[in-house]
Amino acid sequence: MNHSKPFKILIADENTSVRNALRLTLAQQGNPVFEAQNALEALEIFNSKAPEMVFIDSMIEGEISGVTLCQLIKSMRLPYDCFVVLLYSKTSEKELDACFSAGADNYLIKPFKPADVFKFFDERNNKSQLSASMPSPLKDSTHTLDENREHLPITYESLSGFDPAALDNLEFMLGSKNKVFNSLRCFVVDFSDSVDEIRELFSTQQKELAQRRLHSLKGTAAIVGANNLSALAAEIEALVLKSDNIDEKLVNLNTAWQIVNHTVLTTLSLDN
Repeated sequence: MNHSKPFKILIADENTSVRNALRLTLAQQGNPVFEAQNALEALEIFNSKAPEMVFIDSMIEGEISGVTLCQLIKSMRLPYDCFVVLLYSKTSEKELDACFSAGADNYLIKPFKPADVFKFFDERNNKSQLSASMPSPLKDSTHTLDENREHLPITYESLSGFDPAALDNLEFMLGSKNKVFNSLRCFVVDFSDSVDEIRELFSTQQKELAQRRLHSLKGTAAIVGANNLSALAAEIEALVLKSDNIDEKLVNLNTAWQIVNHTVLTTLSLDN
């Protein structure tokens, strides 16, 4: 493992032994480590400490599951790359599908060896370097919604393309309507170039990367209530795996995308 500075790391696992094992391993490199016994506590620590790496027990108990916590973290716009690892005692194809659908960067099987943990630092560094090399004109123009947005007369029912029930649930998890609105803005910016990117990955035979991108889109769209977008991403993913033509479905995906994008950029614009 080789990284230039310590990373702030959050461990979310109700098992004390697992937390201790991870903390002792990670602290060897001088990394500040924060611990949480449930997902709600982890979310509070995440918002206050801004960790750069998060290890989450996929089976953590409580009002929010570990997979949902991962989705929440990955739906936020952050000024840095946060690397999320989901912890499993064992895995199945279905569980790994849920893992990457939630936007997780990787997974770790318990019990683990220190080398299994340290490899994630190199992965995170490589991902950060790749992200930094990719132009993102929309990222620089993204604004955080101010606190006054909390009091504006905007209802979830008025947001075309989103499921009000899903947004109500998201508000319960995040703690405020303002944070929900901010997550929606982050969502549309983060996936603004998804269709072109997926088409390019598919055309250049980078099917695994296309599948990962669709996994991430599917999972994040589901948690913010963009159900049509999530369903279409799932359909296209199936076509990618079969090597079928995806052009027609990408047109539908783009149409669904334009609906949620227009909704967020108009209804939730800071200029309103």
